[in-house]
Amino acid sequence: MAHMAAACGKTTIPHMTNGALGYICMLHSVSACPNAGPYHEFKLFATSDANGNSVPIESKTGPFTGEEGVVKVPSGSGLGLTIDPDYIKTHKVVKEW
Repeated sequence: MAHMAAACGKTTIPHMTNGALGYICMLHSVSACPNAGPYHEFKLFATSDANGNSVPIESKTGPFTGEEGVVKVPSGSGLGLTIDPDYIKTHKVVKEW
């Protein structure tokens, strides 16, 4: 979509209705988008999972901070995140849908 918008000279401002790790995916996507607009939603500073529990994650490149509306995109393997293994253990594998 971003490339089609760029071809028409338009900016792209992705958004989402949910939270949690989706904001990290969007942050990575926007950082690679050459026609990204100036304002994007980012609620990771106070995100929670579907049960209302805080998601204990850390960026591999330092803490998530906003400076003048700019958030540094984490880098490294995966999404550039470390998720607390004890939090992961509270979930179960779903084998059948």
